[in-house]
Amino acid sequence: MDRPALAPSSPDADLLSDLPTETITSICEYLDGNDMNNFRLASRTIHAKTYRGFFDYHFEVTHVTFTREGLERLVGFAKDPKISPSVKAIELILVAFPNRGKQCLTGKSVIIEERDGQIEIWEDGESTTKMQQGSAEKPGVKTPQKTLRRARRRIYSHYQHDLNNIRRRGVDVELLTEALRHLPALKNIWLVDSIPDYQQVWGLRKIIIGLGMMPFSASMRSWVPPKHNSYESRFEVERELKAIGAHGVGVVLGAIYRSRITFSGGLILKGVPYDIEFSKTPDSRQLSPSATPSKTFAMSQIAEMKYLSRIRFLHVVTFHYAQRRDAADPHDAYRFEWLYQILPSMISLEFLGIQCGDPIHEAANLGILEDLNQRSITLPKLYCLLMDNMGIETPALISFLDAHRGTLRRLHLDNINLCVVVPMDGLGDSTLLLLVPWLERNNWNIFGYCFMNTNLISYNPNILEFREGFRAVRGIRDIPLGS
Repeated sequence: MDRPALAPSSPDADLLSDLPTETITSICEYLDGNDMNNFRLASRTIHAKTYRGFFDYHFEVTHVTFTREGLERLVGFAKDPKISPSVKAIELILVAFPNRGKQCLTGKSVIIEERDGQIEIWEDGESTTKMQQGSAEKPGVKTPQKTLRRARRRIYSHYQHDLNNIRRRGVDVELLTEALRHLPALKNIWLVDSIPDYQQVWGLRKIIIGLGMMPFSASMRSWVPPKHNSYESRFEVERELKAIGAHGVGVVLGAIYRSRITFSGGLILKGVPYDIEFSKTPDSRQLSPSATPSKTFAMSQIAEMKYLSRIRFLHVVTFHYAQRRDAADPHDAYRFEWLYQILPSMISLEFLGIQCGDPIHEAANLGILEDLNQRSITLPKLYCLLMDNMGIETPALISFLDAHRGTLRRLHLDNINLCVVVPMDGLGDSTLLLLVPWLERNNWNIFGYCFMNTNLISYNPNILEFREGFRAVRGIRDIPLGS
């Protein structure tokens, strides 16, 4: 007996499309970018039901350049009712265009449009596309490298002017404020001084196409000087990058102040110069020492930022300076008054991280713990303290730990130079290694992850004893102590 022919498939047989939207959204959580896009092509019903999963995947952490175009993109996402509920964190990437960076521009074709002779040129603020006579792909005809390099220098100058223009007029803080007001699910704000090479960064592709190279970031790590540049020229670039980093901090704080948002996540500030300062009042007519307009952010506004009380995570990373050869090279003083005034309002802070961006062999004692102790600043809910790549006076560290003994449970010390400047009273120890005896005497426990890779004085004979003693502190087991 012949089997009956199977009925042709119909839309009614699409069982996947009949699943509830919540179930399909849960499925999307297990898909990466390519699988997500392919899944949405299955049917119109699936495409409609996966909007939330699609936006959550691509916009949960939104990366934008700290330029006019990047901030305008962010405002557009914030005002889109489909996208804004998915944005949980924004990462503002500080790109820079130092004057000496023009020397790094070349006339080599790096994209198809340039090889075909299409060059984007900025004239009087307008973007136009001009065709060159001939194409590199035609035999015997080459794209003029001088013309291409000249066009890139114009584009570079345009970005320099525009970045300075939005800073001087306060456009950047207005755009960021407008975006923050329309992001109801926002929990984290990150200001970074490096360009990620594995994420979609809105506003970056146009810069790369226009310049034929990756832009510089607000860190000396990104600066690779041409061979004919002098050693002193690095400090000229450093001054420009420091101004961008300091202004970025002012814009973020100013936008938080203006928007009055109360996010309960984290605030990460990277590329913070040692000598960052802001104007005292917003009515000042002069730029702050950090080249930030007073209307962007002023010290007097910190007292009104009570809505920082819900922030649970604060990580400050200082600017990465150029290496110094001798004492005659310029050095910045350590001024963190803005930080000392903000911390008392962060009564919900659970994580505090201070990281020095300088090379390890130049780690400096920033004096932050000493100043916090002198000002009697305590954080009632502090759970974890991270100190990375700096010098710390042992008495100051012990005093800070003692003031937070009721809540602090995790300590992360990485590449730390422990030292004693003022003798400790009552402990009876005159060596550099006072931390472990103090921990042992007070039965202070450290739970969770703790990493010690201290650069103690190399000729200290007690270094092994110190490390073994740190292992023996109650609550620590098998801690990697580094080399």
